[in-house]
Amino acid sequence: MEWLVASPKKADNTFSAIRMGFQANMLVEMELTDSFGNTTHISFTGQQKNPAIASSHFSFSAPKGVDVVSGD
Repeated sequence: MEWLVASPKKADNTFSAIRMGFQANMLVEMELTDSFGNTTHISFTGQQKNPAIASSHFSFSAPKGVDVVSGD
């Protein structure tokens, strides 16, 4: 696993460090360390890269009073 480490630019942040673990260019694990030194581990499993998703899973209704501009 390859790790990418991110740290805040300012000291007064909620997190002191975030580590992101990648395998085969996919995010599989995150470690978040808060300003109190507590660490949260998050694992991502069962991911599929670019799965086919039916268009019926998506719908959009413009809010009342909004102009919708077509890109056609």
